[in-house]
Amino acid sequence: MSTNTHELQQAYEQKIAEYANNPDERLVEALNDGNSGMVQALLRLDLQNPNVSFEELVIKSLYAQQVNADIFKQFEISKLHKDFEIDESLWDEDYFLTHKSYLTLNFSLERIIHLAHVKHKLTGNQPKNTDQVEQVVVNQREHQSKGFEKSFIEHTFEQIQNIGKNTGQWAKENPKTAVCIVVGMALLALFALW
Repeated sequence: MSTNTHELQQAYEQKIAEYANNPDERLVEALNDGNSGMVQALLRLDLQNPNVSFEELVIKSLYAQQVNADIFKQFEISKLHKDFEIDESLWDEDYFLTHKSYLTLNFSLERIIHLAHVKHKLTGNQPKNTDQVEQVVVNQREHQSKGFEKSFIEHTFEQIQNIGKNTGQWAKENPKTAVCIVVGMALLALFALW
């Protein structure tokens, strides 16, 4: 773990212990079965879910790392999975989707936490200072976050409709999104074959 995730681990130590008393049952089952693919899928779903708070996502990730550190790979940078952009003004939905796709090859704790920051910057819900952490939201029905202006599914559906109208032109105008959609479709096909 890098210094930042180590510091975050220390700052959230008590919250992780509280979460361990009432964790997500699917996460516990996947961790107990040693099913790293399922754990990763659950955390990816939480990244997409606008109802999962920054803090809950971080605590779930840190909890999973404590229970089974093999779930996460060491953070790496390559041509296929690049480093983080420090300038938050450049974080947009395309940036989020691109960096989420990097999880396929480099599912690291640092990438999950960075994406949690990006997600909540996009939703207008800045993460709390770790010194002023409020209680973790476990019951999502009681606590609704603002979410993306459009849900990811609605946005993706619109993109797919636009693709059908003029595929070549759309792909030229939206190269990052086109790549993300192609990768997503390939992953869905791969999972369907399993």
